[in-house]
Amino acid sequence: MQRIFWFLFTYRAFILFVLLEIFCGWLIVKNNAYQGAYFYNSSTRYTADVLKKTQEVKDYFGLKDVNRELAAENAQLHQMYEQLALSKVAQQGSYKPDSALTQRFKFVAAKVIRSSTVSPRNTITIDKGTLDGIKPDMGVISPQGVVGKITACSEHFSVITSILHIDYRLSSQIKKNGSVGTVEWDGKNSQISAMRYVPRYVEVQAGDTVVTSSYNSVFPQGVLVGVIKKVSAAPSETAYDLTVQLATDFNRLSYVYVINNIYKEEQEILEKKNVPVESNTP
Repeated sequence: MQRIFWFLFTYRAFILFVLLEIFCGWLIVKNNAYQGAYFYNSSTRYTADVLKKTQEVKDYFGLKDVNRELAAENAQLHQMYEQLALSKVAQQGSYKPDSALTQRFKFVAAKVIRSSTVSPRNTITIDKGTLDGIKPDMGVISPQGVVGKITACSEHFSVITSILHIDYRLSSQIKKNGSVGTVEWDGKNSQISAMRYVPRYVEVQAGDTVVTSSYNSVFPQGVLVGVIKKVSAAPSETAYDLTVQLATDFNRLSYVYVINNIYKEEQEILEKKNVPVESNTP
């Protein structure tokens, strides 16, 4: 407190001068229309600039919450899209899907907290676990396309084996003709994968779209995998060797969507059963 009094006493003349200058400026602005209008216009402009910058800072720090809300909204939109896709198929033909199956896929948004792309066996860690309904073998997609499959979970975190894993095989198909093959990564370029087992009698060309097939219980049919970049085949081979440009940019993953097929276990148990075929031969 003594230092404050000492400061005021030492610089009393300068402080008085500043106060008188401010008072004189106020008198000029108050009693002169032109100066008053100029002052208020200038102060309004500067105040608006300050408020704009302040709001930009608030918006920047609020992006985390905005992104989280958008991710949750996208998860709901994915779910609605799958329901509408099945309904559309039903309208085009005699196929009538079970009403429960039109709602079998549930989507949970999750934040990526760690991701690798330089290992032969890359994984991704997300901030959702068993407490959020996540289980191993659930499929994972990004806003761009397929990401991978859940392989391990704790209460609050899960690990994804991405399609950038040399042991991962993804059942896929060429969208324009439905030809089924397998997408598998060779451990080199994080943006390129290979599609194998597509027979050579099928018409394939660069630019064709590759999507997930219906031959799995992890992903809905039609999720984007990538685009064919190169078509080749050895003369002695019966299948193409296709190079696929992956849709998902794994170096920029931020939010992903975990897919819960609520009838996955029922489907897999039935498929694993060895049901004998009765013979009609007497």
